[in-house]
Amino acid sequence: MLLYADTDKEPRLRSSNKYIRLLETLLSVVRSSRISLYSCKYSRRTYTQHQHLALILLKEVLRMDYRGLVDLLEMMTGIRNILELEEIPHFDHTAIVAYSPKRHIR
Repeated sequence: MLLYADTDKEPRLRSSNKYIRLLETLLSVVRSSRISLYSCKYSRRTYTQHQHLALILLKEVLRMDYRGLVDLLEMMTGIRNILELEEIPHFDHTAIVAYSPKRHIR
């Protein structure tokens, strides 16, 4: 089945993996929201808020803990490529963002 990307109208194949499709959908929803890429202008800019939110939502859908999510990211390069992660976040970092959204997600 061919799908068209929203911006460039080039045909691309739809992934058969339901988790990849889910992650692509999560990312498109988060990117279309009004959430800024970074929480403040002095941020280290290692990870975007969009990447964090997609990871947190994926963790919830898969019913995993943060360590399991990091292990999954280490094994699956497809997820890292979709999220455009250059390095895998430590599980503590993702947990901190998830537990204090008012401070981190703006």
